[in-house]
Order: sequence, then structure tokens, then C-alpha cells
Amino acid sequence: MENSEKNKDKVIAHASLMVFVWLYLVPSGIVIARYYKNLLSSFRFLGASFWFNVHRLLMIISLLLIIPAFILILAHENWHWVSPDNRTKYAHSILGIVSIGLLFFQIAIGITIPDKNSSYRSLFSWFHRFSGIFILILSSKN
Repeated sequence: MENSEKNKDKVIAHASLMVFVWLYLVPSGIVIARYYKNLLSSFRFLGASFWFNVHRLLMIISLLLIIPAFILILAHENWHWVSPDNRTKYAHSILGIVSIGLLFFQIAIGITIPDKNSSYRSLFSWFHRFSGIFILILSSKN
């Protein structure tokens, strides 16, 4: 396989992974968390409800797929950041890294979920919900 074909393959793999994550996995995790809280409500695994485990699993898989997608595109660019001279690629790279960074942040705050009886639980839930939607909207612009 020629070098240019290998580079094209990296871009295609990057795009495929990112599209799958941002257009399928992340929205599915959001929909599960928003609308399926009563699904198998009596079934608990690892001390949490079914919907929560599915939501958590989808978000972790998303993160695990984003990491190689990011590495693939960096490898394609010979481990250099895209030049600001190419405005479209540069804007794409900035929106991408901000989306990824915010996803890491979102998962980190998801791990620190307050206890159900905590006075901060309601604030946490609203912040987690709206920041997640913001990240999804931001990534969709990319």
C-alpha cells in the first residue's frame, strides 16, 4: 500500500470512529439517561440502575474510541498540530480538542456524582445534563 493510501486510511478511520461516537454512542447514552430511567428499574448491577450502567458503559466506550481516533489523526499529521494557515482544518482541530477535553471533564464529574440525599445532587444533575448537551452540540458543529 502506498504511503498516501495509508495516510488516507488514517483519516477515514479517524472520521469513522468520531462519527460513530458523536452521532451514535453519545446521543444513545443521552437518550438512555433521559428517557429510560424506568426500563428494568428493579434490575441493579454494581449498585446502580440498569439505565445508569448502560449510560456509563456507552460514555466509557465513547472515550475509549475517541482516544485512538485522536491518535490516528495526529499520526496522519506526523505528530504536529494543524497549521493555522489552513483555517478549516485548524478550526476543526480546535473544536475537536475542546470537545474531547470537555468529554473528559464530563466523565470526571460523572464519576463524582453526589449521593442521592446530597443537597448538591440537583445542581449536579442539571449541570451534568446541560454540559453534556453543550458538548454534543459543539461536537456536531465539527
